[in-house]
Amino acid sequence: MPIDRQQLRADTELGLLLVCVSALVAWAARSIGPPLYDPMGSAALPYAAATFLGGCGLWLLLRAFQQREAAVAPPVPAAAPRHALAAQFLLLMLVYAASMQTLGYRWSTLAFVWLSVMLLAQHEWRGQWFAALLLAIVLGFGAFWLFTRFFFIDLPG
Repeated sequence: MPIDRQQLRADTELGLLLVCVSALVAWAARSIGPPLYDPMGSAALPYAAATFLGGCGLWLLLRAFQQREAAVAPPVPAAAPRHALAAQFLLLMLVYAASMQTLGYRWSTLAFVWLSVMLLAQHEWRGQWFAALLLAIVLGFGAFWLFTRFFFIDLPG
């Protein structure tokens, strides 16, 4: 897809304008007096608007900068879509959530982590299964201990 130079210039100019306007709004909000009854005060909305405008301006500037870099860099071949893998992960997450009440957090997490690593390894399971099992044990039982004993969060079984 060719990069439009006019769009890059417009994104850069609008981004700079938004950053400047957000700085002016924040500067003007400093003159709003302290709150009388509201704990946040009247200046909270202008500060939030200035933050939002500044964030949008910075996002536009970053996007324009990345597109300029992409215009210079050689094109990278696109990876093949992996819709089947995404569908398998979605199914695995649904089964994980459904099994939480019956198997408990520890065993559900152990199975979920192990199956996730095996799914990502695809057909290279030979050297991966033991490391995946160790990771699953540490995450399943270690996270259960951490959440229940340290953070005092009740987890199923």
